[in-house]
Amino acid sequence: MNTICAAPSQSLEAAAKLARDAGYKVDILGDALEGEAREVAQDHARLALSLTGPRILLSGGELTVTRRGDGIGGPNAEYALALAQALDGAPKIHAIACDTDGVDGAAEVAGR
Repeated sequence: MNTICAAPSQSLEAAAKLARDAGYKVDILGDALEGEAREVAQDHARLALSLTGPRILLSGGELTVTRRGDGIGGPNAEYALALAQALDGAPKIHAIACDTDGVDGAAEVAGR
């Protein structure tokens, strides 16, 4: 028997509540985003650069990476790097990208 402890939408709503309680405006961009990690990151960077005032953007989903070359890493790392590049050192914008290890503990891949 499987028990779902928290669905993506519940996790985003919980994070949003904490942020709102701390006085931030929050935009939840969705819990089922898909697409190339670098393209989603560029979209998020454009949005972040267009906003004013303290704001938190939250999203979830399943991004993909088209591998080019011999690098290692996955969608989370690609998203974070592409976001940093697209933000190009913009002041007062901070980001965190969180993810599971992709195999939910069934193998030693997290943190490679």
